[in-house]
Amino acid sequence: MSRSERRFLRWGRAWPAVLALAAWPPAAAAGPAASPPGPVQGALREAGEAAERSRAGRYLVVSSPAEGMPSGLAARMASLAERFEHAYRAFWEGRLPLAPAAELPAEVAIVILPGAEPMGRLLGEARVRRPAFEPGGAWLPLHDMILVARTSLLERVLAATVVHETAHMLNERMLRGAGMAWWLDEGLAQFCQYSALDPGGGPRLGTLDEGSVLRVPEGEGEILYQFVPRRSLSYLDGQFRRDPSLSIAQMLADLDPAPERARLREVQAWSFVHLMAVGRTRRQGPLRPRFDRYVAMELAGEGGRQPLLGVLDMSMEELDNLWYRHVMKLL
Repeated sequence: MSRSERRFLRWGRAWPAVLALAAWPPAAAAGPAASPPGPVQGALREAGEAAERSRAGRYLVVSSPAEGMPSGLAARMASLAERFEHAYRAFWEGRLPLAPAAELPAEVAIVILPGAEPMGRLLGEARVRRPAFEPGGAWLPLHDMILVARTSLLERVLAATVVHETAHMLNERMLRGAGMAWWLDEGLAQFCQYSALDPGGGPRLGTLDEGSVLRVPEGEGEILYQFVPRRSLSYLDGQFRRDPSLSIAQMLADLDPAPERARLREVQAWSFVHLMAVGRTRRQGPLRPRFDRYVAMELAGEGGRQPLLGVLDMSMEELDNLWYRHVMKLL
């Protein structure tokens, strides 16, 4: 069982949904003996013929229409997923052995569901209880499918989720990282999710997005939709103040974070990955070459606390101090 499958089971525990997904995309009924539609087919049927469908490269996006969002969403998300794959490959090219593009799935379906309720039916409500600026998403490796719950009219939120889940797919299939530590897999996905997009919609990995807002009038007031990457860093700053002993060591030791610790561990993970990817020290210069060496060790099943400290040539206290200063700079 792959790490991604374990992740899916931990959050979703929805084997009936997995079995129902096996025949996606839905085929035409074959007479009276045809099976009833599964949950995903039902969600797509609920979207009806008005659902947008668009393909870019290997990515097929199916999106139900949403009042207040411009048309063409499926095409933009398909293009984003393809651009992100190219950017992520370039991020690792020449640094790690990558699977050739031809070995990746011929088709990855990205289904944008009309809200959290369909996602909750598929994966369990706990999987989609996220802030409005971080909607639920899931990469289902058994079926080469990404599910996204549209909980915001701000398109940047959906784009972040598509990038996040596509990163999980590429970590498993392109980096061949099925055994990658959870913190590295999740940290890389959020590192990509929070990276800025250029005017053409392509990702600039490592450049923290400045955030987006959308104000929608409603009655005498308005609804505010936000995408604010630094909000999670502000949360982390509060955790530093609450617990000065907060350490990367705790993240490394937490092999399967419980729900009450998940948010903290995820913010630790992506801020640490950001440090490793773009940070530097006076003594060592850029940390990226050391990060590449450590990721190669992870992919070979040789990662862990001591290998990480050995690659960085630091004590845990030195690493924690460096990480803290990096977070404060990002804020």
